[in-house]
Amino acid sequence: MQVINLELVHNYINGLDTAPYDISELEDNSSFMKVVLLATKDPKMYEFCSEKVKTDYDFVISMLENFSNDFEFAKVVAGNYLNSLKVNPLSTDVSEENLSNRMKAMEVNILVDSIKSDINIFSVQARVIAAEEIERARSIAKHNKDKFGNDLGLGFIFILEQYGSSKIITDYLAKCMARRVFCYGSDDGETLTRLVHRRCHSFSEIERMGVNNFIFSELYSRDSFLAAHINANPSLISQIKDDIMAVGRTWDSYMNRLNQERINIFNEDVLRFLDEDMDTVEVNMNDLEKYVAVKTGHEDVFKKYDPAYNEDAEISYLIHTTDFDLARAKKFACSVAERLFATDVIDRTRDDYDGYDDRKRKTTANFKFKIGSK
Repeated sequence: MQVINLELVHNYINGLDTAPYDISELEDNSSFMKVVLLATKDPKMYEFCSEKVKTDYDFVISMLENFSNDFEFAKVVAGNYLNSLKVNPLSTDVSEENLSNRMKAMEVNILVDSIKSDINIFSVQARVIAAEEIERARSIAKHNKDKFGNDLGLGFIFILEQYGSSKIITDYLAKCMARRVFCYGSDDGETLTRLVHRRCHSFSEIERMGVNNFIFSELYSRDSFLAAHINANPSLISQIKDDIMAVGRTWDSYMNRLNQERINIFNEDVLRFLDEDMDTVEVNMNDLEKYVAVKTGHEDVFKKYDPAYNEDAEISYLIHTTDFDLARAKKFACSVAERLFATDVIDRTRDDYDGYDDRKRKTTANFKFKIGSK
């Protein structure tokens, strides 16, 4: 049966005469049964398929792509097919047959994972393999860095080299690698929100550039091959784009928390320094704070977030002082402020503004420390 006869399909579906073909012959033909299922949109017709059809790769892929709204059906189709392969998707066997079956298994797991994001055996298989392949590519790129410099980036070129014949796999791995670049699931404390704020001081910078261009620029700085693939398939970053837009919507609240924490840390660190590191000093803390706020150009932040900030504090004597201890206090306090305002992210060791619980704050305008003796 070279060409699928639609009248024959109609007769089969409606229980009419299918001569000259026997019913079993039709149910053993993957092309015919694929048309039957697509025409009826009834997963129950799958049960009439022969085992040969149920384990036909093209038939399985078509079912997963065309019944992407039916996870239960997808599980059955994928499960039957994967069981027929009799190959461990995590196997290191490099024979041609195993590599071919491994790629087919990867595609099936990826397609089912795309149907339902909840954790299941298919999503686990897809994500474990993705993690392994991304790490393998990264390791190869790192191993060849002396020869090629940073041209290999994160190693996406090696993914293209091995899986270039499968758009399903390359798209999936590109999407996973892009999510890693933007710190999804990062284990070093970095997050998408922190990355965006680290790159830009206002969301208008991203809006002027365009969110897609911002993403492509970040990807290109890490791996030009990955960026090119994403650029050709922009739908792969739709979730990242949506999440960056969400960062923009919460920009002001983030900056409020960040600035409050900056002031808290500044006061805490400077007071600790005066208490522990000065031999002999008498400092008006409000004077020192205003001096730093004015010198570093962040007085507006100090005014807004420190209720004890004194705009009338005297700072001229600090500007002109030749006292060694006062000079040390000025230098230290300025360095703290410069570090806190260098980027809109506080170093992870001090970054707890997301779970901010009120720290003990200064409640008086004056702090005097007399430590040691002259």
